[in-house]
Amino acid sequence: MLHPKLVRWACATAILLAAPLSATADTASYGTAGAWTLYRTVEAGRVEACHATMSTGPGMSLIFDYNVNQTSIGFMTPNSADGWETTQIEVWFDNKRAESQVLEMPVEGEWRVYRSPNSEPDGILDLFPNASSISFTYMVPNSGEQTATFSLKNTNTMTKKTYSCVQDAQ
Repeated sequence: MLHPKLVRWACATAILLAAPLSATADTASYGTAGAWTLYRTVEAGRVEACHATMSTGPGMSLIFDYNVNQTSIGFMTPNSADGWETTQIEVWFDNKRAESQVLEMPVEGEWRVYRSPNSEPDGILDLFPNASSISFTYMVPNSGEQTATFSLKNTNTMTKKTYSCVQDAQ
């Protein structure tokens, strides 16, 4: 069971990651998919965004966010927000570092976030729900290169539920 403080923090973070919303937005739990917890953000009776978070250990989490305009993935580790001026993050799936890509993932709160408009296909977002793991390598000032790897078990189910959360409400 998730600690209530973590749930409140995740909901607050979701509002920051979603499209700009007014003070009347309400984010609430919407379901689960394995270790993923889904949330729905509603403003003035309309679903604005849905997202899912998965905590994999102390300070280690993934987030997937979807709204009508864009889709985002992000990660957090105990030191991923250090070196906020560095936005280039190396990303690869299923231990295939030779096939890695460098993405712009600026710091947003404690998260490193990659955003993609829904108007264009995106290979990263296509791989995310279908791979078994994702790895991120980033530089931490005075510590050097750090790598975080996350299991993507149940991510396919979670992304489908997250997309449906928004699309079915439109």
